[in-house]
Parts: sequence; structure tokens; C-alpha cells
Amino acid sequence: LIVVPADLRQFVFQAYHCSGTGAHMGQTKTLLVLRCRFFWPGMRKNIISWVQSCAGCIPQRTFGRDGAGLAFSWPVTTPFAIISVNIWSPGDVISADGYRYLFNVMCDMLQFVVCLGCKSKEASYVARLLMEGVLLKFGLCAMVVCDQGNENHGVFKKACTALNIRFHAVSKCNHKAVGVERFHSFLNHAHRVCCTERGLSRAFVECGVAAAYAWNA
Repeated sequence: LIVVPADLRQFVFQAYHCSGTGAHMGQTKTLLVLRCRFFWPGMRKNIISWVQSCAGCIPQRTFGRDGAGLAFSWPVTTPFAIISVNIWSPGDVISADGYRYLFNVMCDMLQFVVCLGCKSKEASYVARLLMEGVLLKFGLCAMVVCDQGNENHGVFKKACTALNIRFHAVSKCNHKAVGVERFHSFLNHAHRVCCTERGLSRAFVECGVAAAYAWNA
């Protein structure tokens, strides 16, 4: 591991916590990412203190909720055999490349997230995006999971029917069982911080990809 001099420690912390790829992860995950690469005496105490005093994290703590864990899962041992899907958008905003939404897919086993720019909610477009951006890269899945109360429930069902993939809709009362929803909570947090720091409203695609990178790291 690289031993960081005292005058560079906070600079290294900011590079891994406050940057676009850091996305203002919490104390534990920021410490984990840094501890895999660097070391200095009192590292844990410094990182906890810096995260607690981070100007980007302080206003967002009121949005956190306890007990937002996964309610249940499936006994699978193959990555990307079961995936949860959802479409996210920051509002009526169009990026410079014409993207309106982010199509997010999470592996139920690994909790690995794939974040793709999305221009339409048509079932045929979503099916093509799912095939090109996920299935052809990570392998065909056994089942796609979505929240029954999701407004895009019908779109995903038609897309899975077109691809001949089993579709499962989680009941409305079990919203927390859809793994990708926990990533969306983190994505909302990362997007608020990004917009506050940079004064931007059209960087949601770049912010989504950075948040996915931070989540997966």
C-alpha cells in the first residue's frame, strides 16, 4: 500500500470521495475504497471526520431512512441469472445526446449495476437496450424482476415477452425487495450533490454513470 504524507491525505480523500467517481459515498465505503490502496496512521478517524464535515453530504443526510434493506432474495449462485430493472430520470430534462432517462439493471447476486442512457420508454427500444447493453455483455438471464407498482411495469413486461425471458413483478407492498431501487436511492443522493456543487441540471447521464462506478467500486 502507498503511505500518504500528512499534507496529501485530505487531497487523496477528496479525490476518492468528492469527485464524480466517488459520488459522496458514506463513511464505510469511502474508507474501504481508500484502505485498499493507501495507508496512514489514524486513517479511519480522519476519514470519518472528513465525511461528517463534508459540505456536499451534510444537506443530504435528512433524506436517509433506516431499514431500507433487501426484504428477500432468490437462492441463485450464477451472476446475472436474476436481474432487477428500472428506469430513472431527474425530471423533464434532455441531455446533449438526446437521453431522457437512465435504464438501470442490477444483478441480484453481485449487486453490480449497469447504467445505460435511454431515449424512449417504448418496449421495443427497452428490449433492444437490454439485449445490447446487458445480456450480450454479461450473459442471458433467467428472470427479470420489477416492482409491480412501478409506472414502467408494463414496458418491462412487454420487453421480456419480446425477448422470451421470464418476468416477475414484486408486489407493491414489497418495494424494497427490488435491488435496483436501493441504487436509485443512492443515485438520487449523488445527483442532488452533483447539481448543488456544479450548478448543473443536465448532467444526469454523466452523474448516473459516475454513481454506478462508485456503487460497483
